[in-house]
Amino acid sequence: MADTTVLIIEDEEVAKRTAERSLEKHGFTTISAATGEEGIQAFTGSRPSVILLDRGLPDMDGLDVCRRIREMPGGEVVPIILVTAQDQNEEIVDGLNAGADDYVVKPFNAEVLVSRIRAILRRTNVQASAAPLPPEPEEDDDFQVSEDEAIVHIHGQEIHLDPLQHHLLKVFYERRGMILGQYDLFEATRSYDAGTTHREIELSIDSLRELFAPYGNYLEHVVGIGYRLRD
Repeated sequence: MADTTVLIIEDEEVAKRTAERSLEKHGFTTISAATGEEGIQAFTGSRPSVILLDRGLPDMDGLDVCRRIREMPGGEVVPIILVTAQDQNEEIVDGLNAGADDYVVKPFNAEVLVSRIRAILRRTNVQASAAPLPPEPEEDDDFQVSEDEAIVHIHGQEIHLDPLQHHLLKVFYERRGMILGQYDLFEATRSYDAGTTHREIELSIDSLRELFAPYGNYLEHVVGIGYRLRD
């Protein structure tokens, strides 16, 4: 399980620490977030193997977090285990209807939690091995980013970029279709220029969107989450 990452979205410190210790003891890697928004951002940046999601978060209902993740690229397949405070049928049904795959009730038994995660991963791996491979994505001749020069070609038009615009666009191009949040973009620019600020990144993205506007909404703003280069 060394390569298996569990994203824990939990604001209660005791529950979070219990889950972290138990999972790491059994060889899992853990990433933690204390709010729904932090959890969504962590998902876009880490692509975990499993999500352990608390129903009662300080900024939003865990069911809303579950629904939003399900609508994101890759979010439709990641297993989500909902953590509920009460073992009530109505609450459990609501969670499963919102897209959760399983549930545990607080205070949870650490060994039971690990067993449930292992079981859900076994089911996921079996389903993945039985599924046909997706077709290779086709190259888009209408949108090409130069690797060496600060240039992008859109519908045959050559558009010149400044160095930061070019670097950011290459990041989007390499992860085309994925929603990248502020944290993802900030981390991706550290190798380019460790002194780049969040504000400079936002201004560069705004300028890229203005450059692309006459040709279409290539760089899409996903409200409350981030941006993505459309397929």
